[in-house]
Amino acid sequence: MKTVLPNLHYAVRRLLWSPGFSIATIFILALGIGANSALFTAIDRTVLRPLPFPHSDRLVALWEDFSAFGSPKNRVSPATFTDWMKRTQSFEAMGAYGYRDRNLSEGGPPEQVHGLGVSAALIPMLGIQPILGRSITEAEDSPGLNVVVLSHRLWQRRFNGDPNIIGRLITMSDEKYTVIGVMPEGFLFPYRLSEFWIPL
Repeated sequence: MKTVLPNLHYAVRRLLWSPGFSIATIFILALGIGANSALFTAIDRTVLRPLPFPHSDRLVALWEDFSAFGSPKNRVSPATFTDWMKRTQSFEAMGAYGYRDRNLSEGGPPEQVHGLGVSAALIPMLGIQPILGRSITEAEDSPGLNVVVLSHRLWQRRFNGDPNIIGRLITMSDEKYTVIGVMPEGFLFPYRLSEFWIPL
């Protein structure tokens, strides 16, 4: 302790003696610490921390490899996904999704909401059950059948948590959708802005 205080006093005097150098040093240290913190946070959320689903160690993501064209992880085309489903011997189930935005004009002023088109197997494969209703079935996973599963947040925000929402018709982008389910609070797939799921 006797040597720490004089050294600290000397360091402060030296920093005050050349403020330009001091500011540059502090800025570089802050930048380095901030970059390391951001990198660790990203690694923690994507690599170290398990996914928030039951049996998450059994979930994998698949891509097409288009390295010859400069894209090692390319999104899978619908035809390729269908082919994989027919031929797979390694996976218990396979699901797919694609981003969908819709203009919601129910329960308040019109707003654009972000959602997903999902194959019927996807939500059950994640192991999360809706708190109301059900998820999309194989029979509904085809064109022209407008059903929707709402996020808990959207259900609360636009429909006041109406417990009788199942079976109700809502308008999204000038089309009528029948509400068949509401997901539990905290279900954020694949990202936190997802507010509904419709047949892919």
